[in-house]
Amino acid sequence: MIPLNYHHLYYFHAIAAEGGVAKAARSLFLAQPTLSAQLKEFEAALGRRLFDRVGRRLVLTEDGKAVMRYAEQIVRLGRELSDDLRDRPPGGALSVQLGVTPGTPRAVVEALVAGALAAGASHADCREAPLAELLEDLAEHRIDALLSDACDATHGSAARRWRRVASLKVSFAGTPPLLRRLGRLPGGLSGVPLFLPKAPASLQAQVQTYLAENAVAVRVAAEVPDAETARRLAAAGRGIAPLDSVTLARGRGLAALRGGPATLRHELWLAVSAGRIRPNPAAERLFKTFAVGER
Repeated sequence: MIPLNYHHLYYFHAIAAEGGVAKAARSLFLAQPTLSAQLKEFEAALGRRLFDRVGRRLVLTEDGKAVMRYAEQIVRLGRELSDDLRDRPPGGALSVQLGVTPGTPRAVVEALVAGALAAGASHADCREAPLAELLEDLAEHRIDALLSDACDATHGSAARRWRRVASLKVSFAGTPPLLRRLGRLPGGLSGVPLFLPKAPASLQAQVQTYLAENAVAVRVAAEVPDAETARRLAAAGRGIAPLDSVTLARGRGLAALRGGPATLRHELWLAVSAGRIRPNPAAERLFKTFAVGER
């Protein structure tokens, strides 16, 4: 038997994942006859049929399922190798790719990037995306670490490690002149314009639960993308905003309304891949040392 060809494995993996040659050819930007020929060559080299046709789909045979288990590991290692070399360009420099979920406080994003540079990275690339997308990016080695307000460690994959890096108190904040006209929480919020951040969704849900449990007749003046936008509106004296301690600390001219609940918290978690042959050293140091505000 000829030695295994990585391209054969890669093409086979794509066909199995897409359920057909035509879809796989489009995703790989290859001509369909070319991909079909590669599959036939691979099956001939192995001496096994890897797919059965069921309707319009190709379904793995028992031998195909066995090959797929190996192909998944080999393709994953290939992506890890590519990421490893990308993280270590010639000349001794070190790059790190980061992901953050929507609603992450801007000050925390700044701290994360600064932390990566302090951990030895000469270049950091940080992008924002939903958690599901970032988890896929982490699994496919497109990013080295992700920061999220949610953690799937209790039911997630053993292919990643999680660490809580912050548990930030959330307060209802406004300008001192406005606060002087209001009473203590929760009643002090009644009828006051509230600027409610949509992200992170976990914090929005906490705030809405708190208001409902305390029967506060609050007036939501606007739902805004993030806490930074809410902070700016509150700083203009237009109303109250629920802000985490890091965002509130950078908001000059803002103070917390008295009697705030200690239960409102914005938790943040950092994740990196587990089991890499050669982990990104900057991402590893960041994972071990990064922390923000209260823990």
